[in-house]
Amino acid sequence: MIQFSCPQCGHTMKVPDEAAGKRGKCKNCGEAMRVPHQEPTAMARKPERLPEIITDDEPLPARRRPKRTRREAPSVSVEVYQERPASNSLGIAALVMGIIALFTCWLPIVSIPVGGIGLILSGIGFVMAITRKGSGIGYSIAGGTLNGIGLVVPILMLGFFGLFADAIDQAQEAQRRVEERNNRALTTNADGETAGANESGGEATGSNTTQQPDGEPASPWDNASAIYDGELVSVEVTAARIGIVELENLGRESASEDELLQFTVEVTNKQEAKKMDFSGWKGQAFSGRNAATLEDEHGNTYKRINFGFGTKIKGQVENDSIYPQKSVTDVLV
Repeated sequence: MIQFSCPQCGHTMKVPDEAAGKRGKCKNCGEAMRVPHQEPTAMARKPERLPEIITDDEPLPARRRPKRTRREAPSVSVEVYQERPASNSLGIAALVMGIIALFTCWLPIVSIPVGGIGLILSGIGFVMAITRKGSGIGYSIAGGTLNGIGLVVPILMLGFFGLFADAIDQAQEAQRRVEERNNRALTTNADGETAGANESGGEATGSNTTQQPDGEPASPWDNASAIYDGELVSVEVTAARIGIVELENLGRESASEDELLQFTVEVTNKQEAKKMDFSGWKGQAFSGRNAATLEDEHGNTYKRINFGFGTKIKGQVENDSIYPQKSVTDVLV
């Protein structure tokens, strides 16, 4: 007899030896199985009543397990948020403009506006970089440094050239005065005194007044109280006073600390149909070129007073157009 257990429910069954290798069903759970072969035993056991097993010579059909269908999970669109790096466009723009200003610093007309705009952009970029926890702050710092250099260098160059031009003007003015003194015709007497042009009772006075040569007419600018009446323009000093000078600096009114000599000059265009371009006699900002000067009877020269960059004298004209039969008033200090 062959004794074995059901692999499904564990029920013990016994079958004759002839049923070895055949297929059958468990009476307890109905699980189909194959009867194993009986191993020989040393002692014969007393036969016991075996459970009835229904055998079938035909093999049982294979039990088909349900085929697992692979179900795909529904697609879900997931938007992954990636933190974008903060934009450094202002800092980069300031850096580029700083490089341009640095390479064009020998051209103040280019480097000063470019450096000024770049300095503003670098300041704004610096503030924005601080709000972004310092992201991109290096561009703003580098751009501000380059733009600052691009601004300072041309301003220093303008100041240097202004001083150089002023020194040239002073040398030319000194040379002009020397030449004028050398060209004056002086009449001296035997005692070394200069004879005056005015005589009273046939006797010469002991004045040291000089006179122009007989062949040269007197300059119309020698006497500031007289009106210069030319063919195209007339110039007249309408007022002269000593007092505090009224100033304007970036829209704010101020005044000079000292009392200064002030002249009011009226320039009239005498032409009938053509206007004239007038540049004020205060001269350039950094030098005394084209500026009016005053000379007294002793040959002392007095130059204009400059109150600093950006400061204007009330009533003073820089550039203007004088239309036909019209006049412009300028103030000289």
